[in-house]
Amino acid sequence: MLDKEKLLLVIILFCLVSMTTSSNVVPSGSAMILDAHPSPPLIASIGDSGAHHLIPTDYSNGFAMCELCGEDKQTASLSDVRETTSLSPKEYDVIFIERGFPTGTSWYISLNGTNESSLSNEITFLRPNGSYGYIVGLIHNFTVAPFAGSFSVSGASENITITYSRLYQVMFRETGLPSGIKWSIAFNGITSFPSSDSILLLEKNGSYPYTINVPMNYTTSPTTGTIIIDGSGAAVNIQFSIYSITFTGSVTPDGASMFMNGKQVTTIGGVFTLTLPAGHKYEMEVTSLGYWNYFYNFTVTSKTYPTVLHNVELVPLEVPHMFSLLDFILLVSLIGVVIGLVWGVSKRLARRRRIP
Repeated sequence: MLDKEKLLLVIILFCLVSMTTSSNVVPSGSAMILDAHPSPPLIASIGDSGAHHLIPTDYSNGFAMCELCGEDKQTASLSDVRETTSLSPKEYDVIFIERGFPTGTSWYISLNGTNESSLSNEITFLRPNGSYGYIVGLIHNFTVAPFAGSFSVSGASENITITYSRLYQVMFRETGLPSGIKWSIAFNGITSFPSSDSILLLEKNGSYPYTINVPMNYTTSPTTGTIIIDGSGAAVNIQFSIYSITFTGSVTPDGASMFMNGKQVTTIGGVFTLTLPAGHKYEMEVTSLGYWNYFYNFTVTSKTYPTVLHNVELVPLEVPHMFSLLDFILLVSLIGVVIGLVWGVSKRLARRRRIP
């Protein structure tokens, strides 16, 4: 008798499906609500192995979990049929909440490739349990955090806060560098290399340190600083100049003549002071009568000490032997004797030539 009842139930379900749906075939895995009045309602499932009537026992994870009704459970009749439906996953709210953006301006979110925009501060998606990734739309003159991310829906709604911050202009402009000389600036830990005499950066409100990277043979002051942005932009002017050193010292004797790159240098009491720009080679020469000439070649760079002291003492010319007065008299006498002998010999020879 039990087998006949099951067979009869299968026949009733098959006919019911044919009568209540616009399609002649109900796919395997579909379900029909046979009685909507009880709570929970009775559900019939068409499976690969036949038809069963089930009752839901759990709605966790967004799906209705059912178990097979026993023989003592309530059975459904054709008069209780209300509708047909397919079991589908439950969806939950995924709400993106925006902060800091002007009201009435459009912004958007891309969630797993689906784009949604809004003029309010919220964008809502409906999604079943699972993992999702998102990207926040960039807006001109604003920065956003986070720009992208991922999350999971697990039986509850998700709220994600997006913060926009307005960006303000920070201008760095230099003067004093010839065309072709490169310079750079480290701002908030990021180094930039301007291609012209200025660079424009964008930053939100805050305090930002900067460092000027000075080109070789040039200088500027100060080379470091801090910019505070508080609702408006900022500008920094940088004045570069050629690095120079003070070259000072003395020459001895104080009447000696000093030349630098061929040009005579004025000395006062033998003391001189010169300002020498970096990036050049220099040839120093000091001369004085009765002294050996002095030569000194050097190059000035931005790595040279700002003040260079250079004292020069000329070396007198040395005479191989210093004669005393007696030595001088003896030398003159010797020279006289030699001259006398030569003259006498010459005279005798002349006389002999005259004798026939």
